[in-house]
Amino acid sequence: MQRPSRLDMGGAFSLVAYVIAGVAVLAAAGVFGYGYYLGTVRDAKAKELITAQQGLSQSTVEDFVRLQDRLTSASSLLDKHVTLSGFFDALEKLTLKSVRFTSFKLTLQDDGSADIEMAGTAGTFNALAAQAAAFGTEPNIKRSVFSNIAVNKDNSVNFTMTATLAPALITGHYPTGASASGTAALPQPATSTATTTP
Repeated sequence: MQRPSRLDMGGAFSLVAYVIAGVAVLAAAGVFGYGYYLGTVRDAKAKELITAQQGLSQSTVEDFVRLQDRLTSASSLLDKHVTLSGFFDALEKLTLKSVRFTSFKLTLQDDGSADIEMAGTAGTFNALAAQAAAFGTEPNIKRSVFSNIAVNKDNSVNFTMTATLAPALITGHYPTGASASGTAALPQPATSTATTTP
């Protein structure tokens, strides 16, 4: 068997080297061409932006600025708005038929929570105990305390309740000491969530 000559092997190596060099040149040309293409696209987009900016009148820009200011102000007002619908929904579900609240006072705190104080009357002492247990099942009404308990001649019981409402029940944020209060019969639920012993 005849071995390939050194001349033949040198030619093969030269051919491979030429192929590799050709591929490298083509790759470099492709990178250069793609870079040129991206530069052209960038310049075209920049011209479009300049044209669009020139098409906006000063009055239009001022209108946009005023609109942004109004949206910012509206957002700030909404952040400070208090909505007690979540609390009243929970109160409606938790209040027993034999219990009614006659006054309500709320003091908002910096952390978004609120301290409440409510006066009310329960049909019996057992009803008051059941009402206290019902409030204990609501995780967003914390540290509920019943005090100033007084039994009337008809066995009904007057009481005062204080508690802290979690931010989940309050929408908005007011400085410490901001308060809202009133005296009224609060809405009573259509159904009771617990039973009482007469």
